[in-house]
Amino acid sequence: MIPTSMEFLGLLSLALLHAPSPAAPELHNHAALLQEVQKLATDYPNQIQSLAIGDARSGRKIPGLRIAASQKGQPAQPAILLVAGLDASRAYTSSMALDHARQLAEGFNQSKQITELLQSTTVYIIPRLDVDAGERRFQAPLLEDSASGFGVDNDRDGSQGEDGPLDINGDGFISVMRQVHREGEWVEDATDPRVLRKRDAGKAELGKWRLLPEGLDSDGDEKVAEDAALDAIVNRNFPRNWTEHSAQAGRYPTHEPSSLALVEFLLQHRDIALVVTYGDEFNLAEKPASQKDEPSGSRGSVTTGIYESDLASYEELGRRYRELTENKTPAAGEEPGSLQGFAYHHRGLLTLNIDPWSVPLDAKSETSETEEEGAEKETEQESEKSKTKEPSKAKDEPKPTDDAKRMLWFDQNSVEARLPWTAFNHPQLGPVEIGGFKPYALVEPPADLRAEITRKHFEFFTSLAGILPRLRLVDVEGKALGDGLVEVKAVLFNDALLPQQTRAAQRSGAVRPARVNLVLPSGTQLMGGNSQQLVDDLEALGGRRELRWLVAGYAGRGAIRIEVSTDNAGSASVQVEVK
Repeated sequence: MIPTSMEFLGLLSLALLHAPSPAAPELHNHAALLQEVQKLATDYPNQIQSLAIGDARSGRKIPGLRIAASQKGQPAQPAILLVAGLDASRAYTSSMALDHARQLAEGFNQSKQITELLQSTTVYIIPRLDVDAGERRFQAPLLEDSASGFGVDNDRDGSQGEDGPLDINGDGFISVMRQVHREGEWVEDATDPRVLRKRDAGKAELGKWRLLPEGLDSDGDEKVAEDAALDAIVNRNFPRNWTEHSAQAGRYPTHEPSSLALVEFLLQHRDIALVVTYGDEFNLAEKPASQKDEPSGSRGSVTTGIYESDLASYEELGRRYRELTENKTPAAGEEPGSLQGFAYHHRGLLTLNIDPWSVPLDAKSETSETEEEGAEKETEQESEKSKTKEPSKAKDEPKPTDDAKRMLWFDQNSVEARLPWTAFNHPQLGPVEIGGFKPYALVEPPADLRAEITRKHFEFFTSLAGILPRLRLVDVEGKALGDGLVEVKAVLFNDALLPQQTRAAQRSGAVRPARVNLVLPSGTQLMGGNSQQLVDDLEALGGRRELRWLVAGYAGRGAIRIEVSTDNAGSASVQVEVK
């Protein structure tokens, strides 16, 4: 069992596991999101404060919440930042975040575990960072698009934004067109002709269809819907590994007001010890990519990956997450210019990136289930005989693509996720078919699943308070040596799953060391040791630093105190008993 610095938090998962599941969180457009944030702050004024994170490019407000038992100005305690709605396609994660906030507030003074959690930990929640792109989810016609920022002239024809996607067949969705074409790279999936797959060039397979975004060639350059009005994506506009000359990345790092606002928030709030994101990156699905440790203060590397010293924490948290949520979404690594990369590499904070749901790929057709049952019943003797036979024809049968597996899951769960391929006479291209998966179908869970997804993620999220470093002073001793001399000893100790500073923090210098101060009564003098010592390398799960001072002129009057202050690992203070 992994020990934690707060034993009471070990009971939290068990208590929440047996709590009744909440109703499915509703999706909120921007106006409803602001109303819900304000309502939470009004309903729970003692625990929740609304925050003004900043304004998006459109002028929309980016809302935030601070949740804690104490008001601002009280002694510092570690904080967790949850950022949801990072990507426009996952608007439902904003509802998850708001549900987390309400459950925390409702549980205060009702649940012992949640009460103690909020008394020891501050929670910041930004329910939707990209409020501009997120609004696309609630507009008609429905288009899945993550761009909300500065646009460029994509086709370099002197005009910008004149040739974007359009709902040309008037069905209320902007989807995909397919056209029979000699340069086509796509063919029907042999197991489900409703979906397409890339042709197998290695088998000299000819393609049939070419795919195009739904729209027109509005500027007469023989390209369809290639120059939308907006290009920059907020979660590609952060400083870490920013991609120059990319339309999605914006003009320069933090050119998008939303990314700048969050960078400033992270820099101003030194109490943040852990960042959790709900978006399209996912580093808890499996062992994340890693890189060798680099010395403190080193510069120049943009290698993507977690430093080896921090890897054990990620692996353990990934194991706990997968065990609790059973989320089988494939891993997705760090994207250039993402918040997740900035928070870890530049701000030095352990960052847990979660994509809460994807369409399961393990649905079984009746045929495959029958085959599996038959294989299980096959005896050892029959297996030996089969070795002498010709290879089974089943080996030559086509395998379904991932899209075919997704379609099977939709069918079995009665989810209307597909727009049937429908013939359309395009004014410039001639005969085409319009259809494919509906916008958001592949990334947004059906409504009847969201309550359980939210419940499991709330359970995991609240368990994270128990892994935060909370430095303690142990083995404190004051030994009288005679003639007013006193030897003071203590050990600064970290028993949490997270280190006092990540390797990324040590490299960037973004998190200040712990400050250990020896406070002496008047009339005494420090003869050995420093009145303030800086500690920045307490490892996880038992990291310790032995401290020692020599004090002269101590006459037994007044108290010798040791005080510890940190940015994001709490504070401690003890009075030394001299013997």
